[in-house]
Amino acid sequence: MVSLKGKRTRTSVVAASLTLVLLVAGCSGTGDNTSSRSTTTESQSGSVADNDLLAKYDVAIPGADLSLGLMPYADHMAPVIANDLDWFEEVGINVKDKRASLALDQLQALTLDGTYDMTSNYIPDQLRNWEAAPNVKFLGIFDATTGTAVLAPPNSQYETIKTALEKGMSWDDAAKKVMAQMANKSFGMEDVGAHRGFIDPAMKAGGITFEDLGELKTAKDPQLLLMANGGQLDFVLPQGGAAEALLINQGWYPIIEHMDLVRNLPPGDPDAVAGIGSTGISLTKEFYDANHDTSLRVAGVMFRVIDAIRSDLENGNYDHIKLVAPVLSAAASTDITPEDLLVVYRDVGPFVNFEEQEEYWVDEESPLYYKTVYDVQIDLAREGGAVSDPDMNAEGLADIAEEVYKEMKSLKEEYEAMLPEASEFDGDQAKLVEIAKRHFENRNYLDANRILTAAVTG
Repeated sequence: MVSLKGKRTRTSVVAASLTLVLLVAGCSGTGDNTSSRSTTTESQSGSVADNDLLAKYDVAIPGADLSLGLMPYADHMAPVIANDLDWFEEVGINVKDKRASLALDQLQALTLDGTYDMTSNYIPDQLRNWEAAPNVKFLGIFDATTGTAVLAPPNSQYETIKTALEKGMSWDDAAKKVMAQMANKSFGMEDVGAHRGFIDPAMKAGGITFEDLGELKTAKDPQLLLMANGGQLDFVLPQGGAAEALLINQGWYPIIEHMDLVRNLPPGDPDAVAGIGSTGISLTKEFYDANHDTSLRVAGVMFRVIDAIRSDLENGNYDHIKLVAPVLSAAASTDITPEDLLVVYRDVGPFVNFEEQEEYWVDEESPLYYKTVYDVQIDLAREGGAVSDPDMNAEGLADIAEEVYKEMKSLKEEYEAMLPEASEFDGDQAKLVEIAKRHFENRNYLDANRILTAAVTG
């Protein structure tokens, strides 16, 4: 995925391999395998008394064993927040060895041989590996890799797509006006396929070509940063999220972003969706089928982490983001600050909360609907010879993620429908309602539903 955010790393920031192996104690419930290592864990309420109460009504949350490997990028490493704050433990998952590492090139092999039950992953990467590992699928996603942008220097007063559209211009006119500003100017980028998938359509929309530039300089991010800060570039397209974050923190700003193409071109337009990608959690179909409830609990923690990061962004603080920074810094032997991560999470690879993910898994008219995006990418890969399987499609990559999202949405709606009935409860029933509410607030819709159902039925 992208350096700090999930793009392919070209710098030492994300060159180092860092992964967390999360081992969690036994798992039961619908379709789950109970482990002999399972222990009595404290529920989300944090007290043995609550566990005893849940057990009394046959809704205790069992312990679960799970090995989870995280790759060395900022969005992949977001679960560090859950590790450090014991959020996995709160849903029966006992996290063990929180700083174990996983080599990036071993991801597929270690998933397929069962070393890891789940790993962080990038959908376009898995697309390319699908034929060798067709049973590796996605449980859900954290973010949308749509922050790729052409940046202009601080205080340069260049028009942006955003301001042009706000003035009432059509998309066609806005794109032409904004991109025309690059004519006869110096432009720096790393000439890689991922970026050509963005800059080529952007130039096409703007009616210009590379020949119209004053000078095109291709280099890796460290050199691009030196040239940008040395006044040698009028515009720059960094490859890595780390470089992009550093420039944005210095006052550089986007004149056109990948999301501008996604939002303004027709849904499914190859020029819009070719460069979209999302980081998430992957697992094998076999593991999901055998550990359904555990999978939903992990998904709930994932959405809780997203909420925490979004809260930091909205409130302008680093309460949660700061937990990721030292882990990434230690892996890369580079000082990555919470301020750097904030820019990555906000601008480079925006995190998508539970409600917003309706666009990805339910709304078939959305330009971000997963089949619209990835079926096009698969077709392009097939045309280019990278994919030979005629049956490969987006559903094969992410049908579990779609199923999990829809099930969690249904559990949430059922909970909300039951809640008014529980407003006047007392005694054990009232205590069950309070425990259910805590799980609900933390996106653990499975256990919130189970516990509230126990309260309502007595």
